[in-house]
Amino acid sequence: QQQPSSPTTNENEKNSIDKDDVDKNNDTNPFYISFVYGFINACIILPVLMSFANIIYRDEAFRPYLPVLIKLTIVSGVVHQLCFSTFSSLPFAIGQVQDAGLIFLSSMATSLVQYCQSRGHSDEVLLATVTIGLSLSTALLGLGLIGIGKLQLAQYVQMLPTPVIGGYLAFIGYFCGGSGIGIMTPKSDDTNDGSSSTSTS
Repeated sequence: QQQPSSPTTNENEKNSIDKDDVDKNNDTNPFYISFVYGFINACIILPVLMSFANIIYRDEAFRPYLPVLIKLTIVSGVVHQLCFSTFSSLPFAIGQVQDAGLIFLSSMATSLVQYCQSRGHSDEVLLATVTIGLSLSTALLGLGLIGIGKLQLAQYVQMLPTPVIGGYLAFIGYFCGGSGIGIMTPKSDDTNDGSSSTSTS
């Protein structure tokens, strides 16, 4: 005589079947879906990285070298994206470069320009100091974040007061909005150069 199966056995069998279905769906996930996600992400992030470069290197000392600095910013964004896609433990996440560090990067770049100019350094020394300084600072920050994640210290971030986090995020929006308006509006030098060239012609 066959004994009826217990509810626990039926539940375990159901969970195993559901797990097999999920694994099968993950294995049969078409490659073109991931390609489309990556293509859309690249189309979005490329102009964003260009605007990030204009915000970070907003000082007048960087103006003659801005095309090269924009290319360096795009390369750094690609490296960041590759690191995120390779080492992330969240397969469902689609990450991209964030704007949270623009305040600090812009302030650091401006401070380094003032430091180099006050000591009479050339433009080559100024550019090398700023780019290497920002790169090392970003790399150290990334290592710190990896260490926080490995040691499971992110839970202590919840101890920060909500007004502190809200104020920081609000200032990021204000800073990016003001910088975007500054990029879209012509400066007085540009207007004077355009009027002088028109009058000359």
